[in-house]
Parts: sequence; C-alpha cells; structure tokens
Amino acid sequence: MKLTNILLASIGVPALLVSLSACEKEFYQDEQYRKEIYFVSEDENVSGQEFEFGGTVNFLSLYFGGSAPVNQDVSVRVSYDLSYLQAYNKRMYDTSYDKYGLELPAENYKIEDWSRTLKANSETPYVLFPIQVDVTGLSPDRDYFIPLKIDSVSNYMISKTKNYVLFQIFLKNEYATTKKDTYYNMTGTSLQGTEDWGFKPGNQDPVAIISTKLVVPLAKNSVRILPSNKFSMAQDQIRHWGINVTVHPDETIDVPAMEEGVPTGETISMYKVTLSPYIDSGLSVKLLDVEGKPSTYDPESKTFYLNYCYSIGEKNSENKDVWYEMTETMIRPAEE
Repeated sequence: MKLTNILLASIGVPALLVSLSACEKEFYQDEQYRKEIYFVSEDENVSGQEFEFGGTVNFLSLYFGGSAPVNQDVSVRVSYDLSYLQAYNKRMYDTSYDKYGLELPAENYKIEDWSRTLKANSETPYVLFPIQVDVTGLSPDRDYFIPLKIDSVSNYMISKTKNYVLFQIFLKNEYATTKKDTYYNMTGTSLQGTEDWGFKPGNQDPVAIISTKLVVPLAKNSVRILPSNKFSMAQDQIRHWGINVTVHPDETIDVPAMEEGVPTGETISMYKVTLSPYIDSGLSVKLLDVEGKPSTYDPESKTFYLNYCYSIGEKNSENKDVWYEMTETMIRPAEE
C-alpha cells in the first residue's frame, strides 16, 4: 500500500469518529429537549377530585414537559374515549363486574371547551382543563370516571404513557366525603324494648356503646349511617340497615347547654336533624322518633346528637319485633 493511502486511512478514522460523536451529541440534545404533553395523574393514570352536590368546577392539568422553553403557542385538543375505562376495569377487576368503574352520566358534567392553549413564554409549563360536575343522584358506593385522552397537539409530541386520564369523581358535602372513609367517634346508649304504639322499654338497663361510625355523603345536607355500632360493607346489609340522616340548616332547635353532664341553665341553637330509611322497602330498617328528644347537629363542633328507635326484624320470645332506643353523640375528628 502506498504511504499516501496509509496516511489518508489513518486520518479518516478519527475524522469519522468526530463525525459520529457530533451526530450522537445532536441526538441526545434532541432527546433532552424533546417537548411532550401529558395529563398529570397518579397510578393507572387515575386523577380524582371531590365535587359537591349542586355543581362545582375542578381541574385536570395538562403539562408541557421538556428542558427548552415554550417559544410559541401550543394548542391541545382533548376527547372522550371509553376504551381506556374498559381496559382499566378488565385489568383491575377481571370478571368482578360489581366492582367496575362506571361512566359518569353525561347529564352530571359539562365541559365547555375541549381545547386548551399554552401561550408562548408562559411562566407555568401547564394549562388547566376545567370540568363542571354535579354529583346529585350518584351512588356513594360506586366509582365514577370521565375517561379522556389527548386527541391532538400543535408542534408538540403526545406522551406515549400519559396520553390519557381516568378522571375519578368523588362525592363531598360538609359532613363527609367518598375520597376516603369518613369516620366519626360515637358514644351513646342502647335500650332494648318492643313497639306497642310507640317504643316500650324492656326490663334491661341501657347498654353503653363506644364505636367509630362510618358516615357517607348522600346529598347536600344528607349522610348515611348504620344504626348503633353495626358495620358492614355488604350492599344487601347496607340497603337493609342504612339510615338517611338529614340536616336542616333552615330549622333550628334550642337545646340545654351542658358542662360535664350538668345543665348550665343556658341554651345552644342547633340545626334540626331527621332520620329515615336509606332505601324505602319492606326490608328496610324501621325507625321511630323519641318523644321529647329531637335529633340535632352542632355546626361549630361538627357533632351529631341523634335520638331514635330502630328495628331490623329481630324477634323476641313472643315473636314481637325487637326495638332499640338509641342515643348517639357523633363527633368528627379534628383532622378530618
């Protein structure tokens, strides 16, 4: 081989290496500065928000990722896609169909604009996607979702993994939420008896009860409880035992103020409370008011004072329905 060819070959190798290194550097710069848009969400692409009865607005976040600043307007189009909810249900619950998440009915939400725009040189790398939801009429025992996807973007890439979101809807009122279990600390007494044109106490003394009470929102001023210290997550028992507790903020009752169990001679104005069966059927819990002992709610201390009689079909030796007269003080813990 001629010397000139050897020299050319030896010069060409480092030149080629320099060329490859430049291309590689450009590739990694492109990866580093790649602009992606995605829904901000948690595991399984679920993002949940609480909504109050009567209609409130909450937001999803569309995030614009990448090291380089956004130097031009970027438009995003969002659309509804049920397939993501179907895949989620199959993946999470298989054939346990009673656990499947439900589509939020169309009449329960409103999306005014399905497009959002991030302005060039925006101080924040995200835009909010507002959704108005009214949870009135929804069951507190089912999960509801709005499945959405990023349909298209201008001059931005759509994330391959966070390109959709399952927007979960939680029910909330002043007294409880479905985002997490709401428990009240309950103390009270239970007196066994029967009904004979009103509650008729038996020969036993009242029994003291200390428990935690699961409280579930039903409407703006209504929650569901189970009587006494009963607890169950089974739907048939909830329908059988459930009690609808309704607060009436427009009706107040003056009750004697107490200090360490002794009347102070003063009165406190509290909201009136009424109780009714959760489900109106022949198998539902039976309820009676306690004469002279109304049920009330103190909004300052977030405390329910319940007085009621109930029967759930239990029979005594004379084949009469067993009834229980209840006094319950339910206090919501401060951290709630």
